[in-house]
Amino acid sequence: MKLYELNPAAEKILELLRGEKVDDKSYRESLALLSDDEKGEMLCKMITQLKAEEDMYDIEMKRLADRKANVSNAKCLLRSELTDVVSGTGERLVDYGTFSVSLVSTHSVEILDKKLIPESFFVKQPPKVDKAKLRGLLSIGIKVPGAEYKENMGVRIR
Repeated sequence: MKLYELNPAAEKILELLRGEKVDDKSYRESLALLSDDEKGEMLCKMITQLKAEEDMYDIEMKRLADRKANVSNAKCLLRSELTDVVSGTGERLVDYGTFSVSLVSTHSVEILDKKLIPESFFVKQPPKVDKAKLRGLLSIGIKVPGAEYKENMGVRIR
C-alpha cells in the first residue's frame, strides 16, 4: 500500500526501517541523501505511510483474533459433542479407527458468590500509580514527592 510517491532515498529509508534490525549507520547515510528542502516533507510522508501500515496491521490482527476465537469455539463445541458420544457408549475407552478416545475426570472450582470467600484466598495485587491524577495535580503546580511534571516535545502531522 502506497500513500505517497517517495524518492529513492526515502524508499531506501523505509526499507531499512521495516527490516528486522535497523542498521543505524545505513539509516543515517540514507537520511543524508535527502536535501534539507525535501527532508521535512519526506519524513512526514514516511511517518504517514508507516502509520497507515500500522493501522492495517491492527485491523488484520483483529481479524485474525476473531478468526482464532471462532476456531476455538468450534473446537470446544466438537469436544463437547465427542464427550457426549463417548459417554453414551457406557465405556471409558472407545476406539474410533485412527483415534482412541478415553473419558477423563477433571476437577475445577466454581465461584458461586465472591463476597462470601474469605480474604485469605484472594491474591494481593501491588498498588498501581494513578498517573492521570498525578498529572492533574502536578500541572496546576502542586508538588508531589517522587514525581515531576515533564513536558515532552513531539510533532503533529496534518
